[in-house]
Amino acid sequence: MPSVNRRENDVAFDEYTDFEMTELSKTFNQYRKQVEQLAYCDPVFSVGNRPKYFRDAQMLISYDKRRRFDLFCIDICSFSQYNELFSADIGDAILRGNRPLIAPVRNLFIPDQRRRFS
Repeated sequence: MPSVNRRENDVAFDEYTDFEMTELSKTFNQYRKQVEQLAYCDPVFSVGNRPKYFRDAQMLISYDKRRRFDLFCIDICSFSQYNELFSADIGDAILRGNRPLIAPVRNLFIPDQRRRFS
């Protein structure tokens, strides 16, 4: 039977004594992870996206209100104009080409803690 984790909307399928139910549970968990990856990961840069950023921030805040943490965001003003003018593929290429410029800042964070805001 599915059980609700600490986060209100997360569902985990536990292991069962019945082999078929355990295998079904594992399959559900694999699909859940794939859907979560699609929903929260930027496919071009393999980093979390805006919804992931807000979800993780909310989780950090609700976990321990006294715990201190920092959030950092790089906002390239009006970058969407490049995407509209040249295409999203060209915009992504521009961002990839500028990785060396932001690498010193980006590398301050653990890889799975980076987020991309589209």
